[in-house]
Amino acid sequence: MRSKLSGAKRQLIIGNSAAAINAIRGIREKDNSCSITVISAEKGNAYSPVLTPYYIARKIPKKTLFVVDHRFYRNHKVKRILGKKAVAIDAPRQWVYLEDNTRLGYDYLLIATGASPVLPAPVRASIEPYVSTLRTIQDAEKIIELARQAKEILIVGAGLLGLQVANAINKPGVKLTIAEYAKHVLPEKIDAECAALIQRRLEDQGISFLFERAVKGFKKKGSKVCAVTEQGEELKANLVVVGIGVNPNTELATRSSGIEIKEGIVIDDFMKTNVENIFAAGDVSEGKNFISGQRQIIPNWSNACLQGRTAGLNMAGHRMKYEGGMTENILSIFGLTLATIGLSKPTGGNVEALKYSNPQKGIYRKILLDDNKIVGAVLLDKMEDSGLIKNLIQNRLDISIWKEKLARAPLDMGKALSALW
Repeated sequence: MRSKLSGAKRQLIIGNSAAAINAIRGIREKDNSCSITVISAEKGNAYSPVLTPYYIARKIPKKTLFVVDHRFYRNHKVKRILGKKAVAIDAPRQWVYLEDNTRLGYDYLLIATGASPVLPAPVRASIEPYVSTLRTIQDAEKIIELARQAKEILIVGAGLLGLQVANAINKPGVKLTIAEYAKHVLPEKIDAECAALIQRRLEDQGISFLFERAVKGFKKKGSKVCAVTEQGEELKANLVVVGIGVNPNTELATRSSGIEIKEGIVIDDFMKTNVENIFAAGDVSEGKNFISGQRQIIPNWSNACLQGRTAGLNMAGHRMKYEGGMTENILSIFGLTLATIGLSKPTGGNVEALKYSNPQKGIYRKILLDDNKIVGAVLLDKMEDSGLIKNLIQNRLDISIWKEKLARAPLDMGKALSALW
């Protein structure tokens, strides 16, 4: 094992997206002499999967997907090993093995391997050309090509990704259907009342829904593919896009003795795993939820950035505590904008829901309070104060004086802040 006193440290990062890029920034804030090496199974520079629906819709060019260019790696003195997968970690010797049997030593290691889309069943080779998830640029380009000619499209899952894909590829002359296992759209994020407003807008665009339909597999039928539901229905389409969630890419840690994994890789408040000198960040990690204090995976871009920078600072020897993340999403589809921040549903106890709904105008606001402190919000259309609400959650401020107005209309930031401080 390399001594910690033997000179410049070797920082090794597995992954090349939000957590990795921000870990590089964090390391270089405090240490300009160490070596940094990034390993990625993908061949290109870091990009944002969050933006792929906009690329599919042709709202942004491909180059906009990339969050850094070659100059970033050069300026931060990063060695890149791209297009090669890390397959094993030897923690006692502090080595990482790659798929070509080479090995790299490290003093500090960050696992930032992200997550991968879930499929309801394995997809055979004969069906694969017609079925896609959406996580990578390659996935996006596959959907673009197939959607160009498809007359019947099925989206499996009415979550954030499924609705974004529908927004990106829906067009006149196409029969687009969304199959969802739950009773309404966005079942993990919103209640049935808010969901009905969003569903109505999509139906106005010609989109059909099949609820309480869990897809269990796929089969080929002529020139189309069929998604087979648990009820035995066969839903035919020229293109099937699956958006039913992701699983953290913990395989590398699973094959490495000693790294604790629950749902994701378990980390402490400094991004450390239970194994010395090994850190984790981003969608693969299970860190603290700021609101509940419980450890969970919080799979969003901003949390990955925060965790990555925290990991990088700690890897460089600067003790930096992660106060916790929160779920937050913004969805813009068919002229509607939905923001969910923190808790989106009451979880029992003392959680109180303040709600305002105007179906005619498509407005819905729900603010969740615990002891007069905001712990979550669902904002449809009227969401100008989403940033302020996030600030109020993070600062755990008592909002009693605004309680009567909070649900009906966005808070005025200046007045709210002057009253609260």
